[in-house]
Parts: sequence; structure tokens; C-alpha cells
Amino acid sequence: MNWNVKGLKLTILFHLISQCSNASPKSTVMNEGEGRDEIAVIFEDDNMKITRTEIELYWYYFPTTISKIIPMADIKSIEAHKSLWFTKLWGMSLSPVWWNCDFKRFRSHAALTIDTGNSILSGMTPNHGEEQTVRNVALILEQVLPGKVAMLGWEQQQPDLTNNV
Repeated sequence: MNWNVKGLKLTILFHLISQCSNASPKSTVMNEGEGRDEIAVIFEDDNMKITRTEIELYWYYFPTTISKIIPMADIKSIEAHKSLWFTKLWGMSLSPVWWNCDFKRFRSHAALTIDTGNSILSGMTPNHGEEQTVRNVALILEQVLPGKVAMLGWEQQQPDLTNNV
């Protein structure tokens, strides 16, 4: 039997890329107590799901596309980067961060990295790295994990006094 291995590899790779890039866009922030499951979803988009007990990174492992589930109890620290230049669309580059699949990540440089005490960090970009969403998710995670979230490159929010009467 004659197999076209190169063609099969390209077909599988094309399928994986199309599945990842055509995921239905959904971005939801829910209040505590809402949701279908016992564990309420705090935030969910097409790259991840965050509950009070875990973070699930979709399309994490290459090439199987299996999700990675990180229990909140295992998280040592989270860094919210406003401008991160060493991201990758999927996998690991020269930095010690493994990124879940997000082919729209190159549009922005805001990202979150999770340290669980291993030598390799987990990287994610809520809403494909849109700055305000990354900031909001970091602030939500700060409520779940007090003292474990660092905001890197973000300016402190000052109250807007221009419209006060």
C-alpha cells in the first residue's frame, strides 16, 4: 500500500489551523452564581474558560489540541503584560512560555502568563490579546487569587476628575 505521508500531514495541519482560527467567537463575563454548571464560569471566550476553581486553556497541546486545565490552587503567580513581544501563535518560542493556539494573537501584545512552579509558564491571550479584556481578566483573577496577579506595564488608573461637578 502506498501512503502519501506528506499530503496527510499537510491535510491534518490544515484541519487543525482551520479549526483553531474558525472557532466561534464568544466572550462572556458572568456573575457568580450564573452558568449551567455547578461551578460558575467567570470568564469564557474561544481560547479559555475561567471558573473559581480552575483555568482551562483550549487548544493547548500541539498537535493534539487537548486543553490544559490549571487548578487555581496550583497557581503561584499570574503576570498581566500590556506589551509582550515574545508571544507565539501556538507552542513555545525562545521564551519559557507555552502558548495555547490563537492565530489572532499577533494583532495585539497584551497577554497573561501563569506560573505554577514549573520551568515552563503557560501563556494565554483573552479575546486575542485585546488590552481592555486582558486587563479585566487580570482584575477578575486578582479577586480569585489575591496578591498573586502582577500588572506589568499597566499604568495605575487615576480617577477622572474632569467631569466632576
